[in-house]
Amino acid sequence: MQTRHGVCAVVPAYNAANSIGNVISQLYRAGIRSYVVVANGCIDSTVFTAHTKLSALLARHRVVEFPTALGPDVPRAVGAFTALREFRDSTHLLFVDGDWQGGFGPMLSDWLEPALRGRCEVQYTGWRNEIAMESRPESLKKPARLDEQIWTAALQREFPDLQWACPSAVPLLVQRQTFEKVSAFWMYQPGMWFAKTLCATRGYPKTVAVNGDWNAVLTGNPSRSAQHMRKMEETLLGDALEGVRLLQGKKPSRKWRGILQDGYHSERRVDVLKAWQASLRVDFGRI
Repeated sequence: MQTRHGVCAVVPAYNAANSIGNVISQLYRAGIRSYVVVANGCIDSTVFTAHTKLSALLARHRVVEFPTALGPDVPRAVGAFTALREFRDSTHLLFVDGDWQGGFGPMLSDWLEPALRGRCEVQYTGWRNEIAMESRPESLKKPARLDEQIWTAALQREFPDLQWACPSAVPLLVQRQTFEKVSAFWMYQPGMWFAKTLCATRGYPKTVAVNGDWNAVLTGNPSRSAQHMRKMEETLLGDALEGVRLLQGKKPSRKWRGILQDGYHSERRVDVLKAWQASLRVDFGRI
């Protein structure tokens, strides 16, 4: 596989000591040579394992550690700001998760290729993936989540090529220049960053694309408690509601049928993110 010197991987990790080494190895297989790992309130050896693995590979890297968890997606924004500051020669940022398992490197390399070869600035994966669905047992062939349904309904008319986009999912590949249009700050709320990116690139077809050739089943499915899954679904629903309303020119709201969909949203440490951004003096892009 070819080396992709212009791509910097951003890897949020929460107690990922058992998986972060494999994630780095698979990214390396996909040709990635620059890394930002954001240790998000870890109480295990994630930081040590990441440092050791990246040093052994002689890879350019920065491991950022926060003793207290920042909430979902805030580490993604922190990592983006860090990568933009530390690796100024990077042309693209690649966002993945630190808890992935399995040998996903070749699949990731194939997934990256269309965006790196073409002209799109942002490449998402899609929730509707026939290949992935066919590989799942019947018990796992569930209908789309409500947040996915809301995005599809909102995108069908104006952005039909993006109707299967899943703004909350990774992998996500973003050209550096995109952050000159939409601040990396908004990555703390994936629905808002997606909506703001679409608003900023209206009139420029194919700037944002969906590549459904990604099978998340092959990256494992770490078990989570039922309570956690419910709160995450509520978080994703609220994120979608805010993003869709912004896209439609309305005031963002997280209410669905009169009920606030907060989930983990109120636990997102936006204050820490703002302080981190200020400390790095990354000032391009709109907030």
